[in-house]
Amino acid sequence: MKKESKDSSVPSQEQTFRYWQWIYSKPTNSNPLRTGEVNQDDFIMLPCTGGGEDCNRVFNLSPQDTSKNILIPVFCCEYSTGEVSLDSSPDELLDLARKDSSSPTEMECSIDDIQLEPHYVESKPFEIRVPPNHLLDNKDAPPGIYTAVSVGYWHLLGPLPSGSHRLRFGGSNKDGFHTKVEYTLNVPKS
Repeated sequence: MKKESKDSSVPSQEQTFRYWQWIYSKPTNSNPLRTGEVNQDDFIMLPCTGGGEDCNRVFNLSPQDTSKNILIPVFCCEYSTGEVSLDSSPDELLDLARKDSSSPTEMECSIDDIQLEPHYVESKPFEIRVPPNHLLDNKDAPPGIYTAVSVGYWHLLGPLPSGSHRLRFGGSNKDGFHTKVEYTLNVPKS
């Protein structure tokens, strides 16, 4: 009997919503979308730009991180009750997120000029906790806990060999939203 193999480059729903929980847990002035700070948990989370700009970033992996997978937010978004309305249902949030991320007009994801496949992932509803001076579009939303959903294209990159690697990802949609990031990933010998 042949076992089905799961594509290891497809992130789980949990990994995608953990990304957004991390992003929205930081105040605007120190938010990873702006600073490029990387989250080094049981997998590495690279921030995108937040939209509207292109940027270049450098990330030096530590020796203990060389065996970790790297979550790439190729072209994705989240919507929460803190941005739209506290009365919004998860289905309403999902519809809004799908409109922004499910049909990109352009998308790129590559490592060292080798194309990587972006995978479409929709999350189940999850909670985000936002601090004062948060990054939500609705600045009138008080700090607190909100229900959110995530939709979009991701890639889970396996551990890289030692050396310097060029990672490029991003995309755009028909409404003119775009994001593009180029990382230099420096991996030490393990």
